[in-house]
Amino acid sequence: MDNNLVAEKTAPPIHMVYQPVARITQDELEVVAYESLLRVSPNRCNHTTFSIINDAEEAGTIATLDARIARLACSDAAKLDGMNLWMNMSQVTLSYPPVAKQIADVILDNGLSGRVTVEITETADGKVPLLLESIQLLKNQNIAVVIDDIEDGFAKSHLLRSDLIAGCKLSRNSTARLLEDPYYMEAVDRLIRWCKSIGKTVVIEGVENSFEMNIVKSLGADFYQGFHLWKPASFIDLPAPGTRKRIITPRSQANIPPCHLASN
Repeated sequence: MDNNLVAEKTAPPIHMVYQPVARITQDELEVVAYESLLRVSPNRCNHTTFSIINDAEEAGTIATLDARIARLACSDAAKLDGMNLWMNMSQVTLSYPPVAKQIADVILDNGLSGRVTVEITETADGKVPLLLESIQLLKNQNIAVVIDDIEDGFAKSHLLRSDLIAGCKLSRNSTARLLEDPYYMEAVDRLIRWCKSIGKTVVIEGVENSFEMNIVKSLGADFYQGFHLWKPASFIDLPAPGTRKRIITPRSQANIPPCHLASN
């Protein structure tokens, strides 16, 4: 029996949650998209989200898992008008252009052309020529592609220069480093300015509290994400697209220049 079929039949129950992605509009956070996140239901083998993904990448069945996630997430997104969906895809999956084509078909079959962004993850190493072939295929179907966690793991940061890539995301690790290293903050500031100059977007994720929000917003990224903004939630509990809430500035930081904050 095909290994991928066995993997799907024997996999523990999974479900999706979604974390809103926001932009800043007049000192308010506005929901503009939702990142789909895999969750594993309680199971006898104590599988976790991390172990499921890691095991699938090592066993060569990650393409089956990513396709399954795409079906679940796209089915949900099709039910909510204006829902822009961001989906994580392994480099291993995208190293198989026929699988990328299948996932693109799922997106199109759900009427989501122009509303889906694929995030190329950093947890496994893919083959660049094949990645580019898959990315071109997705772009041809009006599906945007960004580099997830661009400074971590096997992230293909050099592909950010390609016209095929729409932007990048900075991980929680990067956000934490911003708070501790003023030189890194300057480097990220240069990255964001460069991306803006050539029409690419930058997302800063892992914003956990108002202190961090006050620092990272000074960088002028396009989008922000994190527990301080909105926590991951089930589809039925999501805030509607366009939902806004005010940015709370910590009183002790209100009149301190961002560069000073970063150096303390």
